[in-house]
Amino acid sequence: MYLMVGVIFQVIALLIWIFVLKKVDVSYAYPFISIGFVFVLFGGVFFFREGLDFQRIAGSIIICCGVILVSRSGYGL
Repeated sequence: MYLMVGVIFQVIALLIWIFVLKKVDVSYAYPFISIGFVFVLFGGVFFFREGLDFQRIAGSIIICCGVILVSRSGYGL
């Protein structure tokens, strides 16, 4: 059951990725994948009660700042 749900989500993610790449350049779209790391960090904290320390918070802030910089560049639009 869990395996099938995982496969379905992977197929959905692939279809979304293909759609996005039809609209923008890969060098513009790819950094947005790193936002997934931030979601996983907070998901681990909220759902699995994992620890949250300064390094993880700082890393997440750096990732978000990088994505903001890329998104403001307007490259690919």
